Amino acid sequence: MSIQFDLEFIAQLKAGNVAVQKKLFETCYPVFIRICQRYLVRIDEAEDCVMRSFLKIYNHINAFRYSDNNSLYYWMKKIVVNEALMQIRKKQLFGPMPAVEMEEPAFETDIIERIDTKHLLYLITQLPNGYRTVFNLFVIEGYTHKEIAKLLNITENTSKSQLSKAKQHLKYLLSHEKYGYKTN
Repeated sequence: MSIQFDLEFIAQLKAGNVAVQKKLFETCYPVFIRICQRYLVRIDEAEDCVMRSFLKIYNHINAFRYSDNNSLYYWMKKIVVNEALMQIRKKQLFGPMPAVEMEEPAFETDIIERIDTKHLLYLITQLPNGYRTVFNLFVIEGYTHKEIAKLLNITENTSKSQLSKAKQHLKYLLSHEKYGYKTN
């Protein structure tokens, strides 16, 4: 998803136009709260994260450099993700998870068509912190393992391992759902 802002909007934002700041907040809040919830799970922590992110956005808007109508959204999104990661580090919520043996579930082939996106996002929030963080960064945000390793101060192999374990854990969670997956 991308939200576009033109040069005039950005100029008004940089000038401190309160009405434009309000429009930016109202436009982006629903997207940013979902991003923060994927990392932090608890709604109160996600709301705090979004509010801190908007303060940083407003305070550093003059550092933003326009390249196209999508660039402001991606610049802000990076701030939101980084703020969520800082919250995770501050609360020491991230740590590589030890391997847990789980049976390999068998799935019916039309699994994706029958899963509600909202429910799938809920299942992602049920992942342990380390798995969830790497999964979000790699699968949803599109970071490479090298970038994730740098962001989280872990090795690339740890990032890869955490992603693999996250996928295995999601399969496990899905195999115990009501969607007709085989559980035996």
